[in-house]
Amino acid sequence: MLVDARWDQWPNGDDDVLALIDYANDAGVGLHLWYNSGGPHNQIMTETPRDKMHVAAARRAELARIASWGVRGIKVDFFQSEKQVHIAQYLDILDDAAREGLLVNFHGCTLPRGWQRTYPNLMTMEGVRGAENYKFFDGPDAIDNVRLAFTRNVVGSMDYTPVTFADGLEKTGLSYAHQVALAVVFESGLQHFADRADGTPGEGFAAVFAAAPFVRDFFAAVPAVWDETLLLSGSPDSHIVVARRSGEDWYISGLNGLPTPISIDVSLADLGGSPSAVRLIRSGAQLDQLVLEEHTAADRLSLEMAGSDGFVALLARD
Repeated sequence: MLVDARWDQWPNGDDDVLALIDYANDAGVGLHLWYNSGGPHNQIMTETPRDKMHVAAARRAELARIASWGVRGIKVDFFQSEKQVHIAQYLDILDDAAREGLLVNFHGCTLPRGWQRTYPNLMTMEGVRGAENYKFFDGPDAIDNVRLAFTRNVVGSMDYTPVTFADGLEKTGLSYAHQVALAVVFESGLQHFADRADGTPGEGFAAVFAAAPFVRDFFAAVPAVWDETLLLSGSPDSHIVVARRSGEDWYISGLNGLPTPISIDVSLADLGGSPSAVRLIRSGAQLDQLVLEEHTAADRLSLEMAGSDGFVALLARD
């Protein structure tokens, strides 16, 4: 769980963070804290905490401090530059965080460059015009999401912050099923689902889960790390259907990037044999409705996706 910008401005400062860490630990949840990377190089993005990540002594002291609290990782944002000194800053952050046993998420950053091979504590990087843009602009549309799966996400974990139900539908006509599908189509070592989760009954996840409890169950179980990935169907100019395996469990997910319907017919033969059942989450009669269908064993998955639609299928075996 991420504690986002300005947490250092809470009324009781560190005491509030420590209390939240204790609460999260009791629930079995690890916390990450957000930081501004600047620094003199970043005078535009003023969110705090800042001036903690660009000078080695200050950075090491801060990372040691929050590691002693029980914080699990950091999200460092607003790098604003790819000059040599700031590329070095990325690597220094990774090195110092690894020394304290902290995971790292880079946001407002460059593209992945293979650094996770040296620093396995690097979980994900933004480097993408993701779902947060619905708050400021139109945000990604259906074909954008299809193309990101074939381009940006291929080179490394992508902190797109997917699954924004109402905003995606309002801004670019994406169905709720399209949003659910992003949880599998997009890969990120830390997957931040970004809709509202504050318990307000008529908004965000609370509203969707009340209407479709099976979606809550899906998000409680869907992995963030995969053992195998197969492209079953697709083109950057139309759609994608991808299968991902975690242990013995296969998830199949698809996105339609076109405004018109598209038919999908894919083989299940290479996914550990024929399943005993297929649990399919797809759109209902309206774009903001989700339904669960259960199908008996089959060697193929055939369905139609409406324009800008999507689906997720879970393969069940006896």
